[in-house]
Formats: sequence, C-alpha cells, structure tokens
Amino acid sequence: MNIDGMLQLACDRHASDLHLVAGRCPVLRIDGRLVDVECEPSLPEDIAQAMSSISNEEQRNAFDAEMELD
Repeated sequence: MNIDGMLQLACDRHASDLHLVAGRCPVLRIDGRLVDVECEPSLPEDIAQAMSSISNEEQRNAFDAEMELD
C-alpha cells in the first residue's frame, strides 16, 4: 500500500475520509457513502508503515490506546 497514492485517490474522488483496516481494502467516504477501493487487502505491516509515515508520536500513542485515529 502506498499511502501517498491512497490519499491522492481520496482527494481525486472528493472523499471526506479514508478508512484503513488491516485485512481489508481501503474504503473512501464519498458524499456520506462508503465506497470500497478495489485492491489487495492491506496487511497489518502496511497499516503500521502508513501510520508512521503520516503521524507524529502523540498521534501514534493515541492510536495504540484507542485502535483508531481521526
């Protein structure tokens, strides 16, 4: 998974949210509807790498505590 590509896709499709879950394909929220992105399911390592590349330590700690991050 390339997080930059996923974020660009979200922008191109005017998505308000990008949902990443290990073992599933990414999901975009477009006009209030959830839309699956066709791809290979994300591995836990992919999610961890994506998170570390776009978040700071405080955000990673919040994610570790809550298992989600907005």
